[in-house]
Amino acid sequence: MTQAVLRAPNKSIFVSQENIDFAIKKDSSHCMFADAIKDNITSAQRPEVDIQTIRWSDPEAGYRYVYLTPSSVQEAIVKWDRGEKIEPFTYKLKSKEAQMFPLSSLSEEQKADKREYNAKRKLVVGKANGQGREEVVGIVGGTPPPRVPGGRRRIFGIKAFRE
Repeated sequence: MTQAVLRAPNKSIFVSQENIDFAIKKDSSHCMFADAIKDNITSAQRPEVDIQTIRWSDPEAGYRYVYLTPSSVQEAIVKWDRGEKIEPFTYKLKSKEAQMFPLSSLSEEQKADKREYNAKRKLVVGKANGQGREEVVGIVGGTPPPRVPGGRRRIFGIKAFRE
């Protein structure tokens, strides 16, 4: 007996002129593509779009979807952030270029542990570069982010975009 494979759905997203007109440059949560996801996928919450990935949560399905950003969207992001005009268009998100993560279902005890852990962390407030308004400039405590094997090497998603 074969077992069904659970995959992220293929999606076709239309970016309208209204999405373009109300987009905020260099903001992954309020760009034309994130707004188009909200318009095209009614159950989508917290969409974020950047050069490498397109992400949103779907509480109805119980998953956070992470798709690789199609090259047409990558090019449009770079053009938009540079101030170039973008025309409405449709792009496709393919299930074979996606991952699904179950939405968190922490117990009340786990949530309390997380709050306690976060309370032990200390935010360092100061002026970045010694100028401007005060903001969080560091965090003391917690665990360091995981290290990637061979993590000294930096690779960027699109090598074609050069100034």
